[in-house]
Amino acid sequence: WTPLHEAVLGGWNDVVEVLLQAGAVVNCTGDNGVTPLHDAIANGCRQAAQLLLNSGADPLLKNKEGKTALDMTADDTLINMMEAYLPRAKRKSLSAQSWSNHTNT
Repeated sequence: WTPLHEAVLGGWNDVVEVLLQAGAVVNCTGDNGVTPLHDAIANGCRQAAQLLLNSGADPLLKNKEGKTALDMTADDTLINMMEAYLPRAKRKSLSAQSWSNHTNT
């Protein structure tokens, strides 16, 4: 668990922003594999989710239950917001996979 998780869950968006600007790892995970984006989405924290996504949070990361942040919401606004970031996240995942497998893309 990190200060970024706490700020998201506490609804302290100003603190989320300061932590991200100070270099907090946006895709950090807690013991259960939950990222701050998972927490923001699961709790309907739209502004925090937007801040995290704008800072490079990966909506495709899975927690230990195999769920992505997108799997954790029924809020149409949050779903639409995350879907806008999926093409970028998929490109980043493909690039990372290609690098680790030393394949051409």
